[in-house]
Amino acid sequence: MTNIDEEAIKIIAKVSQKNPGEITNNMKLFEDLGLDSMKGTEILARFADKFGLEVEDSILGKIFTVNDALNLLKKKQQKKGAGK
Repeated sequence: MTNIDEEAIKIIAKVSQKNPGEITNNMKLFEDLGLDSMKGTEILARFADKFGLEVEDSILGKIFTVNDALNLLKKKQQKKGAGK
């Protein structure tokens, strides 16, 4: 697990009020972690603040699992690193 993954899971755990050790990549954000759209938006805002990335709220409809969120961050980091 990368540092980004660990930090992202800490954010997800804090917002979902879970222990980071309980969070697995295949967990569904809404069904398994009990998030609603407001908490999903909060996670995206925290990702943006923590990692200095632009994360549009509209992307929330495309993120269903913890792994989806981690992959989103990786893609955004790659684009940021490439100067896009």
